[in-house]
Parts: sequence; C-alpha cells; structure tokens
Amino acid sequence: MGAVTSLKGNLAFDSSVLVEIFSDSELGNSVFARLQDDEVVSHTSWVNLAEATYVTCRKVGHDKARAAAKDLLDSGFIRLEEGIRIHTVASEMKCERAISLVDCYTFAVAEVTGSVPVFAQREIELSREIKKRPFETPPVFLS
Repeated sequence: MGAVTSLKGNLAFDSSVLVEIFSDSELGNSVFARLQDDEVVSHTSWVNLAEATYVTCRKVGHDKARAAAKDLLDSGFIRLEEGIRIHTVASEMKCERAISLVDCYTFAVAEVTGSVPVFAQREIELSREIKKRPFETPPVFLS
C-alpha cells in the first residue's frame, strides 16, 4: 500500500478508487483513511460516481451501493465536480485518445481542478495510451 500512504495534495479519483472505497476493501479503507488527513483534497465527477455506484450495485445491490455513495458524499471528504469545462475537456480527450469516456472524466476533473488523477489499478488501454502520448499530469496507480 505504499502508493496509498504517499497520497498527498490535490487528487482526482477515478471510479475504480471509489469502487474500492464502496467495497470496503483493504485498498479502499487505506484510501479513505488518507482522505481524513488534512494533506489530501479529493475530487471526482458525477460520471465517475455513477459508474462506481452501478459497479458496486452489481456486487451488493442497489441499497448498499446507494448508501455507500451517500456516505462518501456526506463525509465531506470528496468534492463532486460539475460544469461545462469538465464536460468539454472530457469530450475533447475522448475524441483524441483511445480510453473510456469515464477515464476521460477522471483526467478532465484533474485538469480543471489542478489535481493528480488516481486509479486503483493500471488498465491496459490506459497504459497503451500513456506509451503513445503521456498525459500532461501522469496518473498515479495504487496497485
């Protein structure tokens, strides 16, 4: 969990990180513990939250997934970002890069908020895209 303990500053969480938190996994619990530290400010988008909620729903059902999302939002430890600039950046990125739309939202939130994109694990399509053309702010992978 070395990557988790070194999380500091302004961070943009991908859906995969939210799923880990919602799932109460060891990785998710470690990330949530870091959120409670004053050295971390975290952001995500409504699109990332929606994906994390439906992925969690498929594992544990609607009620538990909604409760997990609500609990995280109510905690105040994550800022839910919205706005035309995020949608514009995400759509431009999707046009230019071979990554999922939701990953584009993670990078858009990072760009707009001046934060570092954080993913739970390295994804093949994302790794491929990084090799072709690195992102302006390199993402952090927790595992």
